[in-house]
Amino acid sequence: MLFSPLSSSQHAGMPRVKHLCFSVVPVLLIVVSVEMFSLFALQFLNGMSPAMRLNANVVSSYGQAGETGDQALASTDDQVPHPYIGAAHPPTTVRKPEIRDPDFLENYGFGPNTGPFPREKKDNEAVVAIFGGSVAKQFALTAPMDTLAAALKQLPEYADKDIVFTVPSNYGFKQPQQLLTLNYLMSIGAKFDAIIVIDGFNDVAMPFEEDYTLNVFPFYPRFWNVRMQSLNTAPEMRHIIGRIGLMQERQKNAARIMQYSPLRISMTAQLVWQLYDKDLEAKILEDEKLLFEQQADEQSGYIVTGPSRVYDNSDQFFGDLVSNWKESSLLMHQIAKANGMRYFHILQPNQYVPNSKQMGPAEKAVAFRENHYYRDDVEMGYPLLRQAGKELREQGVQFYDMTLIFEHVNEQTYIDDCCHLTVYGYNLFNDAIAEAITSDSNR
Repeated sequence: MLFSPLSSSQHAGMPRVKHLCFSVVPVLLIVVSVEMFSLFALQFLNGMSPAMRLNANVVSSYGQAGETGDQALASTDDQVPHPYIGAAHPPTTVRKPEIRDPDFLENYGFGPNTGPFPREKKDNEAVVAIFGGSVAKQFALTAPMDTLAAALKQLPEYADKDIVFTVPSNYGFKQPQQLLTLNYLMSIGAKFDAIIVIDGFNDVAMPFEEDYTLNVFPFYPRFWNVRMQSLNTAPEMRHIIGRIGLMQERQKNAARIMQYSPLRISMTAQLVWQLYDKDLEAKILEDEKLLFEQQADEQSGYIVTGPSRVYDNSDQFFGDLVSNWKESSLLMHQIAKANGMRYFHILQPNQYVPNSKQMGPAEKAVAFRENHYYRDDVEMGYPLLRQAGKELREQGVQFYDMTLIFEHVNEQTYIDDCCHLTVYGYNLFNDAIAEAITSDSNR
């Protein structure tokens, strides 16, 4: 018998199966529709391709691979006051090397991957130290240093030596921190063959708004009011720091949950997490701005405010800043010369220098803020820096003005509205420095 009649129980089961299908299918369609909407929302939010893998890894707001700008470095959150260089990063690994063991600059507060602490000169090596702020550090850790090494090997004293780079630079450094860092490291035994200083922006763009208007000496390290203020006499600062810490902890917890939860494969869950993360980040940035604007409280005393220096007008103020920058550079040049080292001083480019970069809409959206206080200070300070650089050159300093290296570059070279560069920008910057050094060596 080929066919058998359905039993009554089988007949009764059919409607239940159909009912179940009609109930589940619409739910699945709704879920798929929501996931597709979330996928395209993520694409809009992050520029992610719709073809992205559904099991893409969740990344937190901290330490993402491939980041540029301030986020690529240990931030001010990680810095602690330092008695000689102003601020330093505690080493990620606590080491207690013997005096003859290999040592590294990370041990002295300059962050990971910043190179060796050279205790002695070697016949087959030339140690080149790169001083400056975050742009100098990113330059050294981002650009292909083979190009710069090849340029340095054009110099007779380095022709047969391996070039070793070390990076005693830190976030927010401005003169005289570079000068003091050089003296400090040399005094405790560091031996360099050449010094490259990349700076200028921090020296004129930060002191007025971040120091002088807050009753802090303009030549003190960045955020000195925040680092040294007594929280017992500054309740508002204490509250702001507490809020920031709480929101940062919430960010980390949410990122940790997404990283290990099965929900990480859901586009909707990722969208909700990213919106939550961005909302927290915006609130943190707002509170950080309030924190850095906290005026030095007189009850905290001289340790916060430093010396008092009053200026009649902005010309006096910026003239004093540039004078300090120039004299610090000249002293570094003299120290280098007295110790048989080469000295190169680079004035870094910046997007707020008028007519220094033609920006398309995409670059301008992320790298240029019309009302940023950096803009006014750069427009006031950079002409003075460039003139001082010419005077340094006349005094024998190998000074190179890189202000206009992107003048005819259409591609994006700036990554944020401060001063930091894309990888392509750092590569061009590296090429320009190498070319300048090579041209000088061939004269």
